[in-house]
Amino acid sequence: MLFQLIFFIADISVGQQRHLIFVTQHQLHVLARAKTWYVDDTFRLLRKPFTQIFTINIFLRAGDNTKQVSLMYVLMSGKPRADYCAVFAALLDQLPDPPAVVSITADFEVGM
Repeated sequence: MLFQLIFFIADISVGQQRHLIFVTQHQLHVLARAKTWYVDDTFRLLRKPFTQIFTINIFLRAGDNTKQVSLMYVLMSGKPRADYCAVFAALLDQLPDPPAVVSITADFEVGM
């Protein structure tokens, strides 16, 4: 139960759609400091009512190694623009500091 309290931060409803956000407090701190976010959707992995996993990723460097790391996961049951707006609004409300992000890279998604 403790894992759920730390990792699960929001249950958002937009009309009939439901979105569950999973991120730790440490991941929120790292996300707030990142200058570039890379967002991605993964389809066909979930059963109804969820239709996609939406992730926010960043690149982390340690010495000579750079890795892409997913910091936030959202189980989404819809993908219209209003759904993404609600998810981003909930994320911004949870960030411990104002975000340093200056660019967001996404694959093409009309709602995004």
